[in-house]
Amino acid sequence: MYDMQYSVMVDLIQAMLQSWGSSFENNAIKQIIEHVSLPQVARTYPWRKITKNYNKTLTVDTDTYALPYDFDKFWSVKSKYGEFTELTPVDFHRRFPDRTDRKVRDIGFFTVEEFQGVQAQIDTAELVTVVSSDTGDTATVLVRGEVGGYDDYEEITLNGTTAVSSTKTFTSVSHVSKSAITTGIVTLTGATSGTALTKIPAEHLTAQYKRMVLSDAPQEALELVGTYLTQIFRPLRDYDTFKVPPDLVFLHALSLLSWERRNVTEQLALEKKYKEELAMAIKYDRKSYNIRSRMESANESRKVIPNDYPLINNM
Repeated sequence: MYDMQYSVMVDLIQAMLQSWGSSFENNAIKQIIEHVSLPQVARTYPWRKITKNYNKTLTVDTDTYALPYDFDKFWSVKSKYGEFTELTPVDFHRRFPDRTDRKVRDIGFFTVEEFQGVQAQIDTAELVTVVSSDTGDTATVLVRGEVGGYDDYEEITLNGTTAVSSTKTFTSVSHVSKSAITTGIVTLTGATSGTALTKIPAEHLTAQYKRMVLSDAPQEALELVGTYLTQIFRPLRDYDTFKVPPDLVFLHALSLLSWERRNVTEQLALEKKYKEELAMAIKYDRKSYNIRSRMESANESRKVIPNDYPLINNM
């Protein structure tokens, strides 16, 4: 099962689920494998195929650094002063609310935050250009950011390896995406500065960088070394290669879908039971209402109004 293909995995899971009396579409199974089982299995252990080394030279007085595009989470990171401790963003900002005046050599804490879709930001307002590393790419690139102090966007059509410029001058870029998977890597660059703002891999539709925020700004150019887990990319073809053991992904996905099948079956049974009980309640309520209405009407016709009844005396 170690060399099992993606399509074979989907077919096997579907066959097993259907043999238990349930029918699941292939697309539903693919969604579970791609977006749930693969990431969860990958994050339980630093498999060698999805682990990379992290080396970074810190800049003096700078406490925020963009992480690689394929970064998922740190397995370990340290400097010559010792191991760094990672905190959640909430705990980090609660513990270090104001870091402007903190400059130390021995940095002990950091957090990882979701960042915008660029690795480097525009310093001064300028046009941007998009280009692919493959001559045949003609997808549309959507650049979203700030133009003239307001949120704005522009759609730019790729022309292969020939750079295409925007018509709008951006003061910042927040997000970049493309309309389709490309053959080459798409790069967004500042037209004037020449700074590469972001790169979108061929199989991705967008780039989302995470950033590391240090508890203190370094006083020296510290060398950071560590290991991080890379993101798990969804299979693009039926014969695509898994970066984590496919047998574990298979068992994980099968257990999730089996549990979901049981929950759906129980939910349907409960809904049927509730519908039957509701139908019976409505039936008996209508019956009792009709009997009560007829009795009240009969009693009303027999009712004798006394002489001292207020309405009569006031007439």
